[in-house]
This record gives sequence, C-alpha cells and structure tokens, in this order.
Amino acid sequence: MNWSEWWSGESRWGRACLAAAGAGLVIFCAIVMMRAIMASNAQLGRLVSQTQVWSVVVAGLGVSARLVAKALRQPPVTPEMLEQARGELAKAVLRTESEQLARLLGTGHPDTRQVDVRFHAEHELACSASQDGQKSGHLKAVFDYYQDIPSRRLVILGEPGSGKTVLAVELLVQLLDIQDRNPSAVATDLVGLVPVRFSLSTWPTDLQPFEEWLAGQLATRYQLRLPLAGSLVAERLVLPILDGLDEMDPEDGAYPRATAVLRSLNDDYLHGRRRAPVVVTCRSARYSALRELPGTLGGVDQAQCVSIQPLTADQIGSYLTSRLRTRKEGTAWQPVLRELDQHPDGALSTMLDTPWRLALACTVYSARGDPGGLLRVTGPDASARLSALVLSRFIESAIALHPRRTRHGRLHPRPYSPQQVTRWLMVLAGYLAAQAAAGRSGIDISPRELWRLAGRDTRAVHIAYSAAVGSFLVFMSIGVIQTSGLDPVGWTGAIRAIFLGGHGEPYGLQINGIGACIAFSFLIIPVFWSGWDACPAPHRLVTRVIRTPRGMLAFARRFSAWLGLGLAIGLVEGLVAGYVTNGRIGLAFGLNTGLAISLIAGFAAGLTAALNAHAAAAATPYGPLRQDLAFGAICGVGLGLAGTAGDWTISWLTKPPSLPAETAPGFWLTIGLVYWLSIGLGFGLTVWSRAWVRYILASGVFAVRRQLPLSLAGFLTWAYGAGLLRASGTAFQFRHRELQDRLTLGPTGRSYGSQHD
Repeated sequence: MNWSEWWSGESRWGRACLAAAGAGLVIFCAIVMMRAIMASNAQLGRLVSQTQVWSVVVAGLGVSARLVAKALRQPPVTPEMLEQARGELAKAVLRTESEQLARLLGTGHPDTRQVDVRFHAEHELACSASQDGQKSGHLKAVFDYYQDIPSRRLVILGEPGSGKTVLAVELLVQLLDIQDRNPSAVATDLVGLVPVRFSLSTWPTDLQPFEEWLAGQLATRYQLRLPLAGSLVAERLVLPILDGLDEMDPEDGAYPRATAVLRSLNDDYLHGRRRAPVVVTCRSARYSALRELPGTLGGVDQAQCVSIQPLTADQIGSYLTSRLRTRKEGTAWQPVLRELDQHPDGALSTMLDTPWRLALACTVYSARGDPGGLLRVTGPDASARLSALVLSRFIESAIALHPRRTRHGRLHPRPYSPQQVTRWLMVLAGYLAAQAAAGRSGIDISPRELWRLAGRDTRAVHIAYSAAVGSFLVFMSIGVIQTSGLDPVGWTGAIRAIFLGGHGEPYGLQINGIGACIAFSFLIIPVFWSGWDACPAPHRLVTRVIRTPRGMLAFARRFSAWLGLGLAIGLVEGLVAGYVTNGRIGLAFGLNTGLAISLIAGFAAGLTAALNAHAAAAATPYGPLRQDLAFGAICGVGLGLAGTAGDWTISWLTKPPSLPAETAPGFWLTIGLVYWLSIGLGFGLTVWSRAWVRYILASGVFAVRRQLPLSLAGFLTWAYGAGLLRASGTAFQFRHRELQDRLTLGPTGRSYGSQHD
C-alpha cells in the first residue's frame, strides 16, 4: 500500500476513509447543534466548554494528518537527482553484469576465455528499415556493429545454447565500458544511455504497461525509488535489453504475452517521433512464429535482426586448447582436437557447435576423465544424445570439480551428494514451473520471494512470530511501567491487577488501562502488520545519505509529522484520562505521554526514512536481504538508545510523582536502557527487517518439510559457484533452460511441480 496516497486521499481506500471521516464529522456537528438548540442555559454553558475542547482535538488531528500526508508524499524528481541516479545505475549495472559475463561461458568460475561467436544479419527476417550494408559481426566487436544501426534496435536470434544472452551482455558491458573510458568513441545519442538487462519472463500475466513494468523492475533490482526509476525510463535514459522473448509463453501457438511485448515496443515505446532503442533476444523458430501473428508488424519494428552462427571446428579447437593446463589434459583431449582438425564438418563439430554444449562437455569430461568418449557418440541424433549424456552427468561433475567447503576454505565434513543436489534442484525447478503457471517469472529464483514455495505455511509462521514478539513487547511495557523493575513474575501480577482488578492508588486501574491501549496500538499493531504483509520489500542501509540535504529533509519531514501526531494523541489521552478521573489527572499526563511518543517515534521514523536509501546498488541475489537485516539491527539499536535518552530527559523535566527524582537517572540508565533496547530490537527484527525474517522462517519451513537444506543460502551460493545456477540481478537462474526443463520433468519424465505448489 502507498501510504502517501492513502493519507492524501489519492487512492480508493484513502478516499473512502476520508469520506467516512467527513460524514462522521458532519453527524457530530449536527448532534452538537441539536443539543445546543434543545439545551437549557446551564446545559448550554457546559456544552460550549466541551465543544471548545473537542474543536481543539479535531483541529489537532486534522493538522497532524496533513503533516503526515505531506511527510509521506514522495519529493519531486529533479534533473540533478535524475543525473545522479543515472550515474549510480551505470556503475551498479557494469559491476554486476561484468561478473555475470565472466561466468556465462566458464565452467562454474569466473573465466575471461570466450568463444568469439559470430552472427550474420538475417535480412529476410529484418523489417523494412534494416541496414543492407551490415552483413556480419562477432562477439568482440558487437558494440561497433550496434553503433552502425541507425534505429538502435537489435534482435538477437539463435538456437538454444547458441550464446544469445552472452552476446547481449557483451554489448551491455562494452557500451558501459567505452562510455566510461572513451566517451568520444560513443555516438551522440548513446552517450549517457544505461543498458539494463531485463528478464521478460517476469512480465505479469495481466499485461502490465511496458514502461511501468520497466520502472518496477529497476526499482526492485537496483533499489531505486519508483518515481525515480519511472523518470529514468520516461526520459529514455535506459536501454532495455530484453532477454528471453521465447520464454514468455508455452508452446500453444497463441503467445499472448510475447505478442503484447511486440505491440508495446512498436506502438507505445517511442522517443520523440522515432522508435526508442531496444535489444531483444529470442529463439529463431519462436520469432518466426511471432512474425506471422496479426498485430506484431512482422516483429520488432525497424530492428536489425542478427542470427548467431554455429561454432566452427577452428573456434571449438581454439577454445579447448586454451583450457588445457597440464600435459595430462593435453594428452586426454588430443584425439578430440585431431578429429576436429581432420573432419571440420564432421559429427563431432556438429555436436559441439554451441557454447552451451561445449561448456557442458568441458565440465563433464574435466571431472570424469577420458574425453575420447565424445568420439563414441555417433548417429544422426548425436547432438541430442550428447546433450542427454552430459546433462545426466553434469551435476555429479560439478560436485566433483567444486566440492562443498567451509568458510575457511577447507573441505566440508558433510559434502553434498549428487542425489541431494538433484532432489533440491528438482524442487526449485518445480517451484519455477508453478510460478510460471501462476503468471510470475518461470526462470527467476529470487531468495526474497522463495517463501512462496511453502505458500500459506510461511505466512502463518511469520504472523505467529510477529504476534509473539508484539505480545511480549506489550507485556514487558506494561510490566516495566507498573513495577519499575525487570521481574517477569511481578509483571504478571501487575497485568492481572489491571485487567482483573486489584488494590492500588485511586484511578490506577483506569489510567493503566489507558496506557495498555496505547502500548497495544503502538507496539502490537505495527509488529503484527509486519507478518501480515503479502510481499515485504527489503530496506537498504546507506549511512552517508543522512548527511546529505536529501537525507536531512527526509528526517525533518518524518520527525515533524510524528511530532504533531504524538501531541494530538497525547491531547486525546489527556482528555480521556481527565474525564475518567474527574479532573484529577488530565492534560499534563496526556501531554507527557504524547511528548514521549512524538519525540521517540519521530526520531525513529526520521532515522529510518533517512537511512533507507534509494540509490542504485549492484544487484546480487542475497544483497537486499543482507541490507534488510543490517537496516533492522542498526535502526533497532538506534531506537533503543533514542528511547532511553528521550524518556530519561522527559522524566527529568516533568518529574513524575510515581518516580522519585533521586532515582530517575539510575532507573532510566539501567531498567530503561534494557526496556528500550528490547523495544528497538523487537521492531528491528519485525517491522524493519521483515523481508529477511520471512526468508529465515521460510528456510525453516523448507527444512521441516525436507524440501530444501536448512542452510539454503549456503546451498544456492555453492550451486552458483559450481556453475549449476547463474545470477541475474537479484535472482538466481538455472545455468541453461535445457537443464531446468530436464529437472522439471524429473528422472521419470513426469512433471515435478505439482508436488510443491
């Protein structure tokens, strides 16, 4: 929910609440007027006094609501903010994608050796504006090729495993690298353009508007404010590299989602009067089928289509030779190299003519000995048989080449077995199949959303956890206020006396009841909501932001809003307390509590608003969760220290009669410190780090169900390092769709996803 829209009445629920409040106020005023007309002189005097008090209350609440709405409203995006965000995004994308490019063709570790794949312009597939002068290109010069395309629109076609994603990421890295090192070598309309890779499989089934989806992906993956991400897209400062057009729809011939993408690119995604730049990857057969559908204009309009060519025997041999490290390896691979040299158009060259199959063969036979087994795979279906053979051995080979290790680099005493890894990867593949059926991404394994694998169980556990933490905070708050000590047994007796009746000072029951209600509102409700949240978004901690004018403004806006709201609550509490106690305890009590709430809550709200940075960061799968935990811990400790200092200061200034002045400093520096640190950590481990908490709870649910290992982060990180998974922004993906499809079907050939919906 967008709280600024809710408070300002811009959302449907916000308008409904404001309408209800307005109607209630009108009814209240009508009742007061009727009573005034019918009242006697004595009753009229009392009614006037009461009306004056309630008018102050209503006015205070109205001003506070206005301050809160203004504090929550997003500040406008300025050109300076846009330029800063563009620079930060470019650095984050280059850092992230450079590492991914090094892994795409490696065998589970960063590798700078690449097969220099070649591509050729497919003029029969290209649209009418394709460039006849561009015939062919290669991987290492793909940026020069792209610069010669006037429309800045490129479609990369190829067979499965041919290197479409590698070529797209290479273009991305070259563009950013040349912009940084030699801006004069970049065409004018490409200067300042930030290429960002997007996975088209995340396009929702409700066909969300294209630019809105781009902005949402930028905000999620690189932790930008949504208005800022939307401005980057609207100003055409982002070059979308859309990966996987062929992975959006099943093989049913309709392809509604892919067709919607093509229509958006052709009809809506414009830059002035021309089509905006874009790069798309797709399998050749699927793109040909899409071109034949009505309303697609024959594909991406005004785009240059290129088709990646199969690897030649020379390219295969050069890559294999570059990988040989020892004389033993050279001897083992010599028959393969000889066959490639003698029969460049033979069956072996055909079997290894894609980077994916070549990388698979290198991985498997580097771990399992004799590569001469490649020569024994013959027949008309040799390529398919080779893929099935190496895929069946891929996981076992990856485990042999990259055994599980401890944090200190030693072999782990409990290594992963091929059966365990296969079973866990099958669970993840089934989860992706279920996600695709539900309209979400069918290839992205995002740790922050992996809780969906357990479904309602994880949310139920999270709600129970949050309710338990909130209940403890309320129990402790009332107990400490009543007993001025850290005795849980005494807390229980005090709470029993409040709610069941007991002896004490006059009006203690009523006043403590009021305090209990306030504690419930400010402790249990936010904490409980943190578990109920459908999809909690991680926070990101950047301490340098609070020292900037933008950070100080965010702090001041939130602090002033909570200051007004806290004083209004204190006023209401004082009026209620005065009414309950016949004036013995009144506004002084309420304003004391309201001031404490406003100062402490205002400091916490301002701190979290200033520290929750919206600056672009390198996207890694576990980065958002780690930042979320750090944010919760630091803000929780900050709230504890601020609460201790603020409560001690207020108690010293007001000198409450329930606490002798000579014991106030000792009380607030001992019991008060423990109390407020408990409050701060309670909020820190619920409200401010709820994404991390849900992931941890989901990991426990998976382990109880025996679906995934308890150390889920360790397993996914190992699988990434072993080359079974790859990273794409804040998500993991299977190294290749062929591997994912094989694991989805399972060893028996049936779908595995239905068991783990």
